[in-house]
Amino acid sequence: MKQNDSGKKLDCKNDPLDVPYNPHDQLAVDDFWKDGVSVQGGGTKSVRNALRKNHHLKIQSTKISTTLCLSTEVLTYFKKSGIDWQDSIDDILMAYVLSHKSSVN
Repeated sequence: MKQNDSGKKLDCKNDPLDVPYNPHDQLAVDDFWKDGVSVQGGGTKSVRNALRKNHHLKIQSTKISTTLCLSTEVLTYFKKSGIDWQDSIDDILMAYVLSHKSSVN
């Protein structure tokens, strides 16, 4: 286990040399966190709402209205999840598409 200058043991997960920017360079810190948002409560819904509120969430593609047959269990589950239930379905399907894109081509 590594130690810092004062001899305190450092957990490797918190290694001060393993950061994406120099924490002593205020310009680098500000640049890294410029698009950050503060989220209360956590969860994907809270994150999505915070990003939308701060206009950081970019629509990646135009949505097209269509009819989709879903099982009763699936539809009930997503409707109970809240107002953005259709967006949740779209997010899950988009993640599937992106993770399987290379296997389709």
